[in-house]
Amino acid sequence: DIDNTLLKSCKTHSLAFIKAIEQVYKVKLNWEEFKKYNLPGMTDQEIILSVLEKAGVPEKVIQEKLKVCMNKVAYFFSVLLLNEKLTLLPGVKMALEKFRKSGVFMGIVTGNLESIAWEKLKKTKIAEYFAIGAFGSDHKDRTTLVNLALKRAKNYFNHTFSLHSTYLIGDTPRDIIAGKTIGVKTIAVATGSCSRESLLQFRPDLVLNNLAESQFFDLVLN
Repeated sequence: DIDNTLLKSCKTHSLAFIKAIEQVYKVKLNWEEFKKYNLPGMTDQEIILSVLEKAGVPEKVIQEKLKVCMNKVAYFFSVLLLNEKLTLLPGVKMALEKFRKSGVFMGIVTGNLESIAWEKLKKTKIAEYFAIGAFGSDHKDRTTLVNLALKRAKNYFNHTFSLHSTYLIGDTPRDIIAGKTIGVKTIAVATGSCSRESLLQFRPDLVLNNLAESQFFDLVLN
């Protein structure tokens, strides 16, 4: 995952939603209203659909303009990002470097639209660590994205990855549920809005305060 797992979530992303939804669907939102729809772990498509369904926009209209809206979100994000600094979370760069040196294959599973995901990774200078990914522009369902990422990893690396040696790392219950549904191991990190205690309730294989903790490397590399 990206937001609140690798880097702090940014206000720019939410503002891009607000601007795009108003321009494409003529639905006005303020900051506080939008936060009610942007729940931890939701994909970008899920967020758009949630806002529009609650606003009473007909399903046919939603689907007809959905791709246009996603493109507008990506456009506004790119423009607004010029004025925002993105911050990596503790231990991230160290973990990525350690995994790369150890020969760990790494990919991204994120609800972010693909162009937004790569912009975030490039701006924080960690895009080079990830060869493949599955994104919110591919599908609205996070579990589907995990499956898609595994298929892309198999094709890209020409290697079949066993589920027991594949780890999904995220900061929300939705990440844990998606990983468990597919059958991969799950690592939850309490660097987002979900507490360590709330993450433990979903029984991931490991819960971390941040990615600098030694048990993270012990589990993945041993």
